[in-house]
Amino acid sequence: MQSLQLECDGCHFHDAWLPKVADGELRRRNRNDVSLPPLFLERAVSCLLHFASAQGAKLHVCLSSQLHVPCAAASRLVLGALPRGKVLKPLVPEFGRYLKVLTYPESGALLRFMRTLPNGAKVTSRFLSGGSSPGEVALVGDYLDTVDLTCKPRQGSFDIQDVSLACFSHCPFPDNAPLHKGCKAECLSDRCFQKGFIAKAELRMLLDVLPTDRKFAKSRGDCLDSTKTWTSGVFHFSGHAGLRDVNNTPGVPNLLIPCSDFKAGAVRVRPADPQQPELVLEVSQHPAKLDAALVHSTDDWSGERILLVAFHVQGATSMSCADQKRCAELGFVLGIDAAEDRVPDADGLGRSSTETVFVGVPSDPEEFIRKAVEAGHPMDMARHVCPAVDRASKANFCDPPEAVIQRRLCTLRRWESRAAELDPLEMEANMRRPHHIQALLKGKRILLWKELLREIGYPDVKILDEVEQGLPLTGWMAESQVFASNPRAPTMSVETVVAMNKGFHALVKGRLAKRQDHDVEQKTWAETEEEIAKGWFWIDESGCWEGKIIAHRFGLLQKLKLRTIDDCSVGGLNCTVGLPEKMRVHSIDILAAMLRRALELCGGKATCRWLGRTCDLQAAYRQFGISAAARELLRIVVNKPGAAQPILLGANSLPFGAVGSVAGFLRLSMAIWSISLVGLELCWSAYYDDFPTVTSEPLLENTSSCVDRMFTLLGLDYANEGKKAPQFADSFAALGTWICSELSAARLKQELTTCIDSILADGSMTTKEAEKLRGRLVFFEGFTFGRVAQVAVKHVGRHAQGSSGTVKLSADVKWALHMIRRRICHALPVTISAMALQTTCIFTDGAFEQGRGSFGGVLVSPHGRCVAYFTGEVSREAMHHLLATSTHPIYELELLPVLIAMHVWGKLSSHQQTVYYLDNEPARIGMIKGAGGTAIADLIISKATALECELGQHAWYARVPSHSNIADDPSRFYFERLHKLGAARILLDESWVASLVLEAG
Repeated sequence: MQSLQLECDGCHFHDAWLPKVADGELRRRNRNDVSLPPLFLERAVSCLLHFASAQGAKLHVCLSSQLHVPCAAASRLVLGALPRGKVLKPLVPEFGRYLKVLTYPESGALLRFMRTLPNGAKVTSRFLSGGSSPGEVALVGDYLDTVDLTCKPRQGSFDIQDVSLACFSHCPFPDNAPLHKGCKAECLSDRCFQKGFIAKAELRMLLDVLPTDRKFAKSRGDCLDSTKTWTSGVFHFSGHAGLRDVNNTPGVPNLLIPCSDFKAGAVRVRPADPQQPELVLEVSQHPAKLDAALVHSTDDWSGERILLVAFHVQGATSMSCADQKRCAELGFVLGIDAAEDRVPDADGLGRSSTETVFVGVPSDPEEFIRKAVEAGHPMDMARHVCPAVDRASKANFCDPPEAVIQRRLCTLRRWESRAAELDPLEMEANMRRPHHIQALLKGKRILLWKELLREIGYPDVKILDEVEQGLPLTGWMAESQVFASNPRAPTMSVETVVAMNKGFHALVKGRLAKRQDHDVEQKTWAETEEEIAKGWFWIDESGCWEGKIIAHRFGLLQKLKLRTIDDCSVGGLNCTVGLPEKMRVHSIDILAAMLRRALELCGGKATCRWLGRTCDLQAAYRQFGISAAARELLRIVVNKPGAAQPILLGANSLPFGAVGSVAGFLRLSMAIWSISLVGLELCWSAYYDDFPTVTSEPLLENTSSCVDRMFTLLGLDYANEGKKAPQFADSFAALGTWICSELSAARLKQELTTCIDSILADGSMTTKEAEKLRGRLVFFEGFTFGRVAQVAVKHVGRHAQGSSGTVKLSADVKWALHMIRRRICHALPVTISAMALQTTCIFTDGAFEQGRGSFGGVLVSPHGRCVAYFTGEVSREAMHHLLATSTHPIYELELLPVLIAMHVWGKLSSHQQTVYYLDNEPARIGMIKGAGGTAIADLIISKATALECELGQHAWYARVPSHSNIADDPSRFYFERLHKLGAARILLDESWVASLVLEAG
């Protein structure tokens, strides 16, 4: 806290950072509950960034640098998905250059300097005593310029224009804080300091609450008007007496700043030399400086005369250290008569310590356009895959098949030879393992598996050490160095959960009391009996729950298949698990990225048939055991058909429903994937126990053989016959989707249309049905081209948030279901292509000033040339329509030029990658979501998404700072820059533009 130099001064109340009861519920505090001083937050965050940089963390400022490291949020870019939230960085960095500014913290020099910079310049970090972040310096690189404000005089002469409340950056009071009892004036002034400006009404209120000083009224002369009093700081003296301020610091002038509109009221100053003419300060026209040591008076005036007088009190340095510190924090300069004086802190630190401030400055429009063209479209960035995947893609689809087959056979023969050598040692090692683990690992070549992982340089060989002793289900899981670090601590210890067993056991018994459907319960018990027979689970005849963590087993029907789930959350087991990393599976996006990279390596077109299938492990979780401690602690209860009391089970293998099971198995799944990817050059991905695999036709038999021999070599049970073992084909199922299958897509469409027809026929839908339908629609939309159904899906989602039970369909939901049904019938699937699509950039902007709405747009070619622009003003009728629903309709005015640009330039960017740059964040998010916050916004966005789909545009909506937005010029009818750049103007029909707005009515 000393390094921040912002210790609490005790002048405000602290709200306790404790949970509180709101609306009958216990709610934890969050960042919105307690307001902190902005300067404190800036310095504190900078310290945290400095520490993170010192630990090796990298700060990304744009998407291209972010994609050089694994990023789960970026994986769907290859399928054309748009980002939600702020996980992904902008295409073009917000700032074009950075300034390293050296300044004194207590001076207003930084604020004055910031006012000279372009709009949008921001402080990115700040450090006291010249400190700086190595990561910050490395980030800005050549863009870093240094500005030293400490070389300028700190005291003495200063410009009257420098007077601004904005220089007082410290304020402990939030805007909505109640007035402090007995200190209203201080509270009001602090509020104004925080905002950086003061309104007339606030100034009047401040003057009203200031104490009245009548002690020396007679010596100051007779007031001509009794309404003009010292309380308001205004005097008019008769000729026989004047005012002379003897308590001001000698040589330091007062500042007189007019704060209202009035006439006359000049300040007359009598010079020290009687021979000199009288000085008249016309303060009604402009601010002025006044030598307060001279006798002065005020002329009469008309109107409301409010004059703000700033002065420096003589002897200020004689105040206590605490008072001096408070004044310095508020921006007051003490000891102004001596440049070498400085204000000591209560902690002994001098206030003359310098501050290093990094300031980001937005690019000029021309520079931003150049960077936007260089950045291109994120779909191009998503082609980056790891080197191992790149080599596997090249081997499967580019290299001569004979060479690939030879490499794979040599590797397999070597592995199989080594396996034969290790078999006796494998048997001996298995005999030393815990008894319940021996049966599960019988036939598995754990020693060989370890050697193969070491051979390929895999970082998580220790997972197999855990497999030999049984995987843990409680406590902190081991760090694999395979997944991204993202610690999540346990919410409870094992001891705490056991101590709270009375409550947890009551929850489990409550679940057991709600018996499932007889058929489901029968199948669940039959599945359980099979697992007991195989030694995966065992019946605990004692039936004792004491000191145990209990999980609840139930059956879950998935189409025609039943899956047994062991709910380990209800009994508290999952609360005891800590995860050091963010576990990540290979979703369909990863496979799509691999296929796109393969197409790119092939020159954009496959030279032969590509075939695929999904390889599936059998009873994957049951092939590995749990630790002895977990075996002793965990019990699972399941209802037996016809029995009043549940059956208590013990576990030998991984239960399906424990966080520890998922964490351990995902590490094993990644190890299996890596061995075949690196060692055998298989083009496949890993999604839990599913391994979607793709190969070229010449390598078909060899790839199939390699998969079989690899699983057999490791001793893993996988599906090699039946429904789960399909042959390699042109189209295949993978992770809930079909790849290269028109027939299968038609099947999925038929399922959804049948479901929607049934709901429309009934005229009602339960909230649960709505939630399920919405989930299926979101999944379907994720793999179809375009986003025209987003608004309709939103209406279905609102129905799902309604009251429980069956709810009659509203008109909006009926419209949405009909619209979605048409969408399903005509939707095209997302295609994976390596075509070098051109990227067109379109900049748009809207403006609303003095009741008038205007807009503009600029088209930039793939080569960075400003080709054309449009501009216009919204008609009075359309503006009246907009103002009927919003007092400041900038949101709709920012969306409108996006739709206009699609109509005007759509054919030029048809079937291309198009990046729309907007400087309004709500409008950009609305285009991404496919739904707006108002009826007019919904209409504009719906039309835009439909047109986007019709044109076949791969659209991306990016952020551009207002200062960098080239479309800001035409939106304000400024065309000189665009004409110099050679852009041609597109004339628009005003009535057509108005119709885009009026149709919402």
